[in-house]
Amino acid sequence: MEIICSICCCNFIDSKQETEFPFSRSGNSSSTVYSSYCGHLFHSECILKWIERSPNCPECRVDIRSKNDFHKVFFNINPKCELLTQNDSNAADQEKYVMQKRTEKLTKYIKCVTKELGHVELKFEKLKQEIAKKDQEIAELRNLLNFERLCVPLRKQNRHLSEN
Repeated sequence: MEIICSICCCNFIDSKQETEFPFSRSGNSSSTVYSSYCGHLFHSECILKWIERSPNCPECRVDIRSKNDFHKVFFNINPKCELLTQNDSNAADQEKYVMQKRTEKLTKYIKCVTKELGHVELKFEKLKQEIAKKDQEIAELRNLLNFERLCVPLRKQNRHLSEN
């Protein structure tokens, strides 16, 4: 876990960090950490520079107007921490590999589903065309039926007239 100053974005505690944070004059980049009364952590020099420019907390924008709004924070450092971070790094690499494999499988699956979707859409379009043809045939048959219904009384009249 890294704990960083939200102003300079440098770690508070990191033995491998060789560069100082941007506002440092003294050269001791991670020695003094302060907490605002709202609970956010900053390097002492970072927050002093910040309150010269702005009277608000850089994280939550609560009013912080003086040095009295801060108190010093002390960290207890575990000397085995570096071993833990190496193990965490290996675990992260393994998880990254597993996630890459899952991503590859999911990408292949998405391609297959997309291809299948294309086939289904083609079938759907063909079925819509068939339905349109059938609807047209039904309309033609209805017209023919209506025409026949109109013709039947005329034929009866014509037969009736021819019989007379």
